[in-house]
Amino acid sequence: MALRSQKPALAMLLQRGSVGDDLWQRFQRAEKEMEDEVKDVVAEVFFFPFFFFSSFGFVSGCFP
Repeated sequence: MALRSQKPALAMLLQRGSVGDDLWQRFQRAEKEMEDEVKDVVAEVFFFPFFFFSSFGFVSGCFP
């Protein structure tokens, strides 16, 4: 989530011409990749809830 907090500063540098469009595009791709990864993890948690929670011990002892 550090990318999100750095976005305004990078946008200002881009607007001032201190950084190029290529850096902004790389930043946006990295942000998109991070969002996609979070979505994948959330989808997996909902698809395999028993395996996720049992592997982290959240429901240990609840099942025989």
